[in-house]
Amino acid sequence: MKRLQRIAARGTATAVGACLLVLLVQPAPALANTSTARAQAVTLTLLGGTAATPVSAADNNGEQETQISGAAPTLGLLGRQPLITAGALVQKAVAYPDGTSTSCAGLVGTGGWISVGADGSCTASGGGGLQIDLAGLATIKADAIIASCRAAAGQPPAAEVTLANASVLLLGLPLRDLSPATAPNTGLDIPGVATLVVNARSAPADPASIRATALRISQARSVLAADLGIATCGENAVIQPVPVPSLPVVGAVVGAALWFGRHRLRDLSSTLRMAR
Repeated sequence: MKRLQRIAARGTATAVGACLLVLLVQPAPALANTSTARAQAVTLTLLGGTAATPVSAADNNGEQETQISGAAPTLGLLGRQPLITAGALVQKAVAYPDGTSTSCAGLVGTGGWISVGADGSCTASGGGGLQIDLAGLATIKADAIIASCRAAAGQPPAAEVTLANASVLLLGLPLRDLSPATAPNTGLDIPGVATLVVNARSAPADPASIRATALRISQARSVLAADLGIATCGENAVIQPVPVPSLPVVGAVVGAALWFGRHRLRDLSSTLRMAR
């Protein structure tokens, strides 16, 4: 009889272990950041080297307060570059705990700044204007050159570019007004001087992410190129909770295992009696 009890105990333990193992190996949804944003005022490529402002990055896993990463780098951070001759660099990334994020980056006039509203909107304020010199032949003047974006979990991301009072002058004479709203990836050629792309767009992760570059400059007969105002938002996702077995579930598993052990003991006893 003791031998039967040992066999039943082993069977019960095996059943309990198997049931608990089933619970443990159930796949759980992976955790993901609910929101992410990146902001970078400028990247320059000159003579094969690169100078750029450090990226302002904000991430939120849904269990944190609003995360804000911002900076106002000085032009001196870019070294002795001949492109930006007046203005201030600004960048700010914000990641909210509700699966939304926003980014704002670019150039404003000297002494200016940017702010992000409660609705994720980006506003440039103050400043005395900025100036970009294109090989001494053409000049871009503006109050602000800013790219911004916003992403929300489960929704298409959106981006916007602002070129406030921006215009191109060739040899000091007005050539083109850049201020009106411009469709994404609009190109402008300044013959013999530079090629511009206004409102450059891409999806760095997948369609749930967006990157907007306010102004991309490639100078003719030169290795100098620049991206001004780079805002990246997403991919954002809502956190999926990891399921934990409740006490009633665990109780049911253990009960089933005990029932299995008891019935196995009864079957073994019946088999031995018949053998006699």
